[in-house]
Amino acid sequence: MPAQILSQNAGGFSGTSGTATWGAGTTGTGAGVLIVSCNGQTVSPPVAWVQDSPAVTGGTNRVYVFRRYTAGGANITITPAASAPVAWVLLEVDMEWALVATVNGVSVNATSAYATASATSLDTGIAAGTTYDGLCLAVHGAPGPTPTPPTWSGHTGGFTELYDQGAASASISTGLSVATKSVQSLGDYACTATSSLGGAGSLAALMMIYNGPGARQGADYKVLAGFEQQTAAGLDAGIAGTAGDGARYVDALGGSPAVVTTTPRSGGGCLELASASAVEWVRWSHGGRLAHDKWGVLRFSFRFPTALPAADVELAAMIGITAPQTTVRFRNAGDQIGVQIGAGAEQLSVATVVADTWYSLDIRLDQSTPDGSTYTADWQLDGVAQAQATLAGQVANATVDHFYIGWQTAVTATVRYDDIVVATRYGQYPIGDVTILPLKVDPAGTLTISGTSTNFQTFTLNGTMAAWNATTARGAIDDIPPVTGGSADGLAQVAAAAADYVEIPMETLQAAPGATVRAVGLVACGWAASGSVATLGLRGWDGTAETTLLAAADPLLDATSAVWVCKLYTPSGGWSQAKLDALAFRVGFSGDATPDIGIHAILAEVATQPAVVVQAFGEAGGVAAAGQMDPVTGGVLGVTVDTPAGQGTTLNWEAGGTPGSQAVAPASSHTETFGAADSSVVTFVEIVSDPVEG
Repeated sequence: MPAQILSQNAGGFSGTSGTATWGAGTTGTGAGVLIVSCNGQTVSPPVAWVQDSPAVTGGTNRVYVFRRYTAGGANITITPAASAPVAWVLLEVDMEWALVATVNGVSVNATSAYATASATSLDTGIAAGTTYDGLCLAVHGAPGPTPTPPTWSGHTGGFTELYDQGAASASISTGLSVATKSVQSLGDYACTATSSLGGAGSLAALMMIYNGPGARQGADYKVLAGFEQQTAAGLDAGIAGTAGDGARYVDALGGSPAVVTTTPRSGGGCLELASASAVEWVRWSHGGRLAHDKWGVLRFSFRFPTALPAADVELAAMIGITAPQTTVRFRNAGDQIGVQIGAGAEQLSVATVVADTWYSLDIRLDQSTPDGSTYTADWQLDGVAQAQATLAGQVANATVDHFYIGWQTAVTATVRYDDIVVATRYGQYPIGDVTILPLKVDPAGTLTISGTSTNFQTFTLNGTMAAWNATTARGAIDDIPPVTGGSADGLAQVAAAAADYVEIPMETLQAAPGATVRAVGLVACGWAASGSVATLGLRGWDGTAETTLLAAADPLLDATSAVWVCKLYTPSGGWSQAKLDALAFRVGFSGDATPDIGIHAILAEVATQPAVVVQAFGEAGGVAAAGQMDPVTGGVLGVTVDTPAGQGTTLNWEAGGTPGSQAVAPASSHTETFGAADSSVVTFVEIVSDPVEG
């Protein structure tokens, strides 16, 4: 369910101090959100409150959004820097917050900048919705040059004004508007409102989106690794990154990891770590593919391909710079899996494991320390919750900086891994059953050039250039695994043109209605005629919008080694079956193209998740309908109708505001596929059975 406002109140004062009071019916079970508008003066967070809104950057009128984890209690004192009119709105919001254990699981998305302008109307700017259970707040403030507070109207973006609250001194005033909208879909949210000032004064606006820790989150994965390139060459080569903007397949490795095609859990490849009294690991790190956060969420599948190890083996780990390591181990004594934070008590799995079997483990490390000092690790083995691991006496809000797969101490073992996902939001746990599959270049697709065709060529024999030919180019970049060295072929940009690109249509897979598309990753093996500096850009196309995956930069390519450009691709509004069907990558955008630079292999890794089948409804006579639902978004992926002999029916629906109908004959089955991205798409489904004569 979207976040709900449990109680509300509004008011104002003028002076150096005033109070905000809780509304009637405040329960104390929700969280407090305080919105403030002040003419001419700054306002600091009240005691025990935190400021969620962006920093104030100027303008006559200042607006703020503050938050406290629990609502109710004493009145809140608001203190401007000097005497001024202040308007306030105070809300109690239920966002599925557990008030003690997970208070720091709250996610707040805000506009990136505090908007100010001397204008009639003002846009809040855009905040990205990342949940299906959130609350949007559009906040507008205006400075009144007289004691009559200005008002607001004409809110766009589907927002409903909750309060238009004013406050005044003897000579000036402020006008505060708070409008709300429930978040049930991924996407960008913004709101424009019009002030009664008619262009006088500097208006202020901002957008906030609140998500509770129990909210259903969009698949904002940071790492997706199915090893579908089917080679270990260059796994840790490419752009290292400094702020989560790296482009390597893995950020670092130890030992000699291999990628094999034997018994993968899904797709065509999997990671194999094998060592004899040695270390063997791969790692994703902050600054590379990851940014700092207090939570680490990891999903991976593992298999002991021939026999269980003869000793304990570390399977995975999460580490913070100022925090102890959280370790997932195989324990030889009982053939169990254990999870331990630092020197805390290790928790062992209830079930034992055997060789030659895939197992999947979900784990969330929470270092937000809502009690001030305790880290926790919740985990599941094959979907079954295990005992929580804990460690007390730790530094508050430490970040999770490294995710390891494999072992950092010398052991003898062979373990295969597949379908690895890393996330950094509290609400992403458990990631659940994800399979990662490869999508190659569409063998029936046509590569097209936007711009001047002679700016691009194909190459063979690792650098023998030829005039552009779309069919030749398509056949040159579809190798899995890619061919490097003297036999390498591909396509390259050979003349500077920062706006020109080759569009490469990708094959697709039919996920819905049995499954849903959860995430897509670009995996491109780059090539350059030499190791000199040259730029290359890569973007994604979903049939409607373009997304920059790698802004034109030097990807550190050459003609002798495998170097990867790997980026998660998340279009606005998330993935749907229609967007996956339209998937294409755009390569080029080089402003120098000296040396010649391009790719010699490209594919997508696609994460899918099984649908949840719900017995939706039935009718007398044996007609039945079952729905396939997205387990995260609640979207209707499809509806299957089964009819008995002698009884037909009609399936009716409304999807995206458009009605539809399908007759289903007696003694037959029909599946109508919707592939809805979220619960807002399919709003009506019914079956109407045919009359039976007699």
